[in-house]
Amino acid sequence: MNPAQPSPATDSHSTRQLSNALTQVDHLVQQGCAEISAIAQLALAWLETPKGHRHMDVVARALQSIRDSAETLADYAGTEAQAMGCGFEDAAEMRRAEAAEAAAKAMAHLFERRANMPMPAQDGSS
Repeated sequence: MNPAQPSPATDSHSTRQLSNALTQVDHLVQQGCAEISAIAQLALAWLETPKGHRHMDVVARALQSIRDSAETLADYAGTEAQAMGCGFEDAAEMRRAEAAEAAAKAMAHLFERRANMPMPAQDGSS
């Protein structure tokens, strides 16, 4: 047998691992999406009432819950995918993150230079 090719036992084990991971991810995503949908439906129904417009904090909490659920789903799916060697990397997002980091460093450098600049003397005359 060629050493570069996995043995049938290893291949079968990897297939089972992938299948189990995919099943778990599917379960969590289905559950999370149902939760997100239910919260969104409730928030929309709440906005159809006058009370809903007087208490926008309820809608804000619903939106925060939707955001949190979406982030949890994305983190979980990404972690499982990475563990199986199948992680997705968004090249454009990575470029944006690098650009944001470079901009933050440039701003920090600019602020540091301004902080170390001597202040012009003020003679007190107006």
